[in-house]
Amino acid sequence: MTNRKTILCIGDSIVEGYPYDLEDSWVAHAEQHWNRLRENPRDDLWINAGISGQLTSEIRFRLGPALNRYRPDLVILSCGTNDFIFLDGPRGEADSAWSNIQAMAAAALQSGAEMILT
Repeated sequence: MTNRKTILCIGDSIVEGYPYDLEDSWVAHAEQHWNRLRENPRDDLWINAGISGQLTSEIRFRLGPALNRYRPDLVILSCGTNDFIFLDGPRGEADSAWSNIQAMAAAALQSGAEMILT
């Protein structure tokens, strides 16, 4: 039996690593250094599911399929910035951003994953 964990990092450019390459995202750096912080190292699977420019509604749409595909033990959700950047434009839906974040947290927890909101 393995103690390997799957960590799904989902969100917008903050997760994806914009304006850098995926290899320079915080997800990639966390994956590289994760075992240094652990008493009992293991080969965890880190998934970078960040897409630059997405709103919480778009990330919410992607979360369900990602939960089904990866069956993560931990979900790290980082989003909401774009909802407020586009507040004055036709895409801005600041009132629904918090509702989307709450729904995503509930979906992750319901799937059995632990949840971190950043």
